[in-house]
Amino acid sequence: MDDRFGLETAEELAGVHVPDVARRQLVRYVELLRNWQNAKNLVSKDTLNDVWTRHVADGLQLLPLIGAWCPERDHQDLHGVDLGSGAGLPGMIVALGQGATKVGEEGLYRKHQPPGPLHMTLVEANGRKASFLRTVSRETEVPVAVLNHRIEALHSDAPIPADFVTARALAPLSKLIELAKPWLDVNATAFFHKGGEYARELEEWTDADAFDVVEHVSVVDPNSRILQITKRMRRDQG
Repeated sequence: MDDRFGLETAEELAGVHVPDVARRQLVRYVELLRNWQNAKNLVSKDTLNDVWTRHVADGLQLLPLIGAWCPERDHQDLHGVDLGSGAGLPGMIVALGQGATKVGEEGLYRKHQPPGPLHMTLVEANGRKASFLRTVSRETEVPVAVLNHRIEALHSDAPIPADFVTARALAPLSKLIELAKPWLDVNATAFFHKGGEYARELEEWTDADAFDVVEHVSVVDPNSRILQITKRMRRDQG
């Protein structure tokens, strides 16, 4: 698929319009992904021909969700942590595509977006994939923090600040909640991509009563969901 047409298809699927600068950055990301794929096996080979719909659109669809959720922050920046980022999915796509507006409701994302930039921290234990992410950041001139660590190594009394947490194809939901616990405990919101097993994972999640969950149908696959998860505050806390 021609990259210009591919980008337009991704925008249409995700229901967003991406600014010109971000369009160039996303095209460069796809070029780098293809160049690195042969040596590094960053994504499933079966999905590479559909990179714009399977991967880019899948990440872009988070932008209007984050924009609608994002509270007014009085000139504060917004910080996100992408767990098990891999090839930067979805965290790098979120970083590259920031500034997108929702089609049909021009300015929706901007209305909720804080005046400062959106800062992404990408956590990836695989050294080769972390190197790819740093290369994308350098080549596109989009600053992201890449941490070549296991997620558990970042659990501490003072975890990396984050307003929201993302993850895609990383672990079952109960395990994701455990991995994201340091951020969810301090009122961050999670946006987790889940496939066709999402309903079973929700049923098997033993701690679900402690959280508020919103299900968003994926634009890539109607059988998949983006689960927006926030921990409920105890009454004595709020």
